[in-house]
Amino acid sequence: MPLRPVLLVLLSCMTASCGGAPSDDTGAPRIDGDNDGWTADQDCDDSDASVHPGAYEACDGVDNDCDGFTDHDDPQYDGGTWYPDADGDGWGADEALCAGGEGTSKVPGDCDDTDPDVWPGAQEVCNGLDDDCDGLLDEEDDSLDTGTLSTWYRDADGDGFGDPRYSTVACVQPSGMAADGTDCDDTRAGVYPGSHQTEVPQDGVDQDCDGVDACLDIDCDGWTDIVFPCWGTDGDPTWDLEGDAFTMRPSPPGAYDGTALYPCVDDTCVADDAILLGESGASSAVLEDFDRDGYLDLAVGIYDGRGSSGGRSRVWWGGPDGYETGSRTFLTAYGVRRLEAADLDHDGWIDLVAAVARRDDDSWEASSAVWWGSPTGFGDATRLSTPGAQDVAVADLDGDGDEDLAFACARNDASFTAYSYVFWNEGGFSSLDATTLPTIGAFRVLADDLDADGDVDLFFVSFRGALTYRNDSYVYWNESGAFSETARTALYAHGGTDAAAADLDADGWTDLVVTHWRNDSGYLADSRIWWGSESGYDEGRTVAASSDGAAGVAIADLNNDGSLEIVIAQTRDDSGAATSSVVLWGRPASPRTYGAGSVAVEGATGVLARDLDHDGWIDLVFSAGGARIAPDAVPVVIWNESGTLADPVPLAATGSLAPPLAACR
Repeated sequence: MPLRPVLLVLLSCMTASCGGAPSDDTGAPRIDGDNDGWTADQDCDDSDASVHPGAYEACDGVDNDCDGFTDHDDPQYDGGTWYPDADGDGWGADEALCAGGEGTSKVPGDCDDTDPDVWPGAQEVCNGLDDDCDGLLDEEDDSLDTGTLSTWYRDADGDGFGDPRYSTVACVQPSGMAADGTDCDDTRAGVYPGSHQTEVPQDGVDQDCDGVDACLDIDCDGWTDIVFPCWGTDGDPTWDLEGDAFTMRPSPPGAYDGTALYPCVDDTCVADDAILLGESGASSAVLEDFDRDGYLDLAVGIYDGRGSSGGRSRVWWGGPDGYETGSRTFLTAYGVRRLEAADLDHDGWIDLVAAVARRDDDSWEASSAVWWGSPTGFGDATRLSTPGAQDVAVADLDGDGDEDLAFACARNDASFTAYSYVFWNEGGFSSLDATTLPTIGAFRVLADDLDADGDVDLFFVSFRGALTYRNDSYVYWNESGAFSETARTALYAHGGTDAAAADLDADGWTDLVVTHWRNDSGYLADSRIWWGSESGYDEGRTVAASSDGAAGVAIADLNNDGSLEIVIAQTRDDSGAATSSVVLWGRPASPRTYGAGSVAVEGATGVLARDLDHDGWIDLVFSAGGARIAPDAVPVVIWNESGTLADPVPLAATGSLAPPLAACR
């Protein structure tokens, strides 16, 4: 065969093989739809030229190299791995991401990407969570911070308070255990701290676990009770000092005429529950267990009714049935303005001190009294000459461990410029062992360390002089247990009626609030705040506290913001009875400035600030009535509801000229 035709045939076959469509073994052509050099039977996506065996594996949700693995799962992927870190703790959830940035991490393994405190290697604590992502919770994990374990106490009686002698530690409260380990008797469900089960004194059961098997309130239920010493419905808080004459108080028809006791329960003091004691002209009262039988006794100082048996002061002896007429002791003391109680001779029996203003013959040349407590009650009194005494303070003034007596005296038979007195306790009291301190119409005496030197100073509040209501009150500075005219500071007052001391501006120095009853023109007389300092008090550091006819003051943090409020009881103004009293709200961010407020109390004569319902918020109680211009005014309780003062709740008693008294645990 000739050579040329054969070569032409081979060339023709080669041309057909290289330029024609690929074919399988049967000769059928093979298809490469995306022209990426890989036929459809080799390419896992013949519609995408970037997808074929050996292609770059990108982070796009596609198996780019056709090896059956996608994105981060492909061993060939080298574009970096990111994980979502929603809680920002630096650890990502296990779901891989294609790109990093805010909210991502390159470290996986977070078992809870919603909690920044949970991540591998975190500290395991008691919280019911797998903090370190090792699959173990709380006590299951050996790496638990044992400092987060709680102590639980055996609560055998199920009252929520445990026995401090038996305890265990655990993350979660075990059955039969309590978090509080202060139960003093784990066999009685009604015995625990704060219990309001009736306390039976001296029965061997300390009902409220306060360490005292006795009643510290009137009806032994653990709730604070209130006492109003009632004068009657005629007279003013400054009775007998505004004018120079004494006028016998007429009997008030239809009015509660007697000291009123309110046994409160929780946040309720019901007027119908009042206990009324048959007496009038009461000026002061104290609650103490004078006979040590476990029940509170009530001593009542009587001012009005001098010259009659009804004018005697008295002690009502407490018992399981309350106060009964057949269980009281009369004390030979008329014209009492203030009572105080303390164990003055350290014999374990509470003694009673009465500041006496006038004798039963109306003379101002009166003697105050100290009745010494004993197992048989009160015997003869020690009498101390204190003309016109309006107030008494009990304090250790010379640092010898014995409490001394300071009397504020308003006047004698001749003048309002009378001496006040300090009687030194040297195993008793004597008029021969006294210091006389010149004062002008002194109505109150406050004993406090006013200059932070460790000694108790005395502040005598001036009510009036012979010709004017504007007179000097005096701070007598305690100089190592001694007082003299050479160490005193004069602070003016307009009919001063009360005083309270506290560091109002948080500068480390004690400030004074003095309430003013009236000036020479009338009852529109602002009270005053005197700011304390290293150099004491002076007129360059004083501001007015707006009030009219003010009779009393209390200082307390009413909204728990760390700043003290000032509450002033207003009795009257020039037109008649005051319709409200004053609340000055402290401002923590701006010391020495106050937000003005008021509470609707008519004819208020005194104020008490106390947490009556044990909820952590200070409530207010105002005495009222008794003033001639407000004979029908009644006391009120104002409950503090988380820093907001509620509407006043009226109580039925009236004619109380003294501040309310609280009986509480």
